[in-house]
Amino acid sequence: MQIQELKERIPDSNSNDSNIFDITQILGGLEIKPYLPVAEKKLIADSIINSCIEIDENSIMKIDYFNKIIISNMSFIINYTNLIFSDDSIEDYDFLCKYKILDYIINSIDIDELNFINKLVEDELKQVLQIGNSIEGIIAKGLNKLIEKIPDEKGLNRLINNIPKAMNKLKPENLSLMKELFNQKQEQNFMGGLNRDMVKNDNVNSGIEITE
Repeated sequence: MQIQELKERIPDSNSNDSNIFDITQILGGLEIKPYLPVAEKKLIADSIINSCIEIDENSIMKIDYFNKIIISNMSFIINYTNLIFSDDSIEDYDFLCKYKILDYIINSIDIDELNFINKLVEDELKQVLQIGNSIEGIIAKGLNKLIEKIPDEKGLNRLINNIPKAMNKLKPENLSLMKELFNQKQEQNFMGGLNRDMVKNDNVNSGIEITE
């Protein structure tokens, strides 16, 4: 049953009955499942957990409690009733809240079913945060990000193949300047090494011990 059908059952806003109506009459045809298999409850818990965990710019995990509440309630409705959300699920959710339909449905679902799922979510979130926000977990996430930036074999091949293209795009005068700067650097390194050898020999001849 589409939630839009429930909207059409609400008395017109101009009617005197717009704020006073029997919610059970509006919910005619609503079906609520008394029990779901454990495997299905596990899937519901996983979907809630995955929807509310966020990782900030410092690789710290945190919980989006707004998403946790919304996704939990929507998951209960989707899995325990025959109601179907439209593409505008948030508007549908607001409608259910406004007319207390959400409260009515949640209170109609077996409390043991909800407690099982909620406890599973809370325990799993606690474990995920403890592991994810540990020093080891933060380092592991940082390493994974670094590894993701390292090119694979195809990426390395593209990089190697692009080097000649990049060199060809250099202007001749810039290429000559690069060669000249390279030669100057090589000459400076050679002269620096030669001067160090001369100083070392002078110190040895004078009896001064040099430690490096």
